[in-house]
Amino acid sequence: MNNPIRTLTLLTLLTMFCGSLHAEETVQHEQHQAHKHEDNDSAKRKHQWSQVSESGLITAEVFPQQGKPVFNDYHNWVIKLSDAKGQPVSDAKIAIDGGMEAHGHGLPSKPVISRELDDGEYLIEGMLFNMTGAWTLVIDVLSTHENARFTFPLELSH
Repeated sequence: MNNPIRTLTLLTLLTMFCGSLHAEETVQHEQHQAHKHEDNDSAKRKHQWSQVSESGLITAEVFPQQGKPVFNDYHNWVIKLSDAKGQPVSDAKIAIDGGMEAHGHGLPSKPVISRELDDGEYLIEGMLFNMTGAWTLVIDVLSTHENARFTFPLELSH
C-alpha cells in the first residue's frame, strides 16, 4: 500500500541527496576553474612586463597577444596604458624600437601600432624575434597625460 507521507519523505530525501551531489560538483568545477585561471594568470605574468613612467603618471604593460613570445615568425603584442588612477590612456601616439644590445643589433622587424583595441590597449603588429636571449623593447608614448619612454628588458626563451 502507498503511504503518502513515506513517499513524500523519500522524495524529500532524494531531492536533498541530489542537491548535495550537485553542490559538490559545482564546488569542484569552481575550484578547477579557479586553478585553471591561476595557471593562465601565471603564464601571462611570465610573459607580461609592466613599468611606471618616471613621473608616475602612466603605467605601461606589454605582452604577446598569443600569451607567449614566438620565435622566427611575425606575431602581435599588446601594450596597455593606464594613468595613475588606473584609468585607460586612449588616443596615445606610440613608437616601438629595441634590439639585442649584447649582439649590437636592433629588432629584426619594424613593428607598428595598427590600432587601439580597447580603451588604453593598442595592438603591436609585426613583432619578430629571431633568437632567444636578452632583448630590449623601447616604447615611446605621446599622450595628453605626458610624453614617456619605457624601456623593457625582456629575457626571452622557448
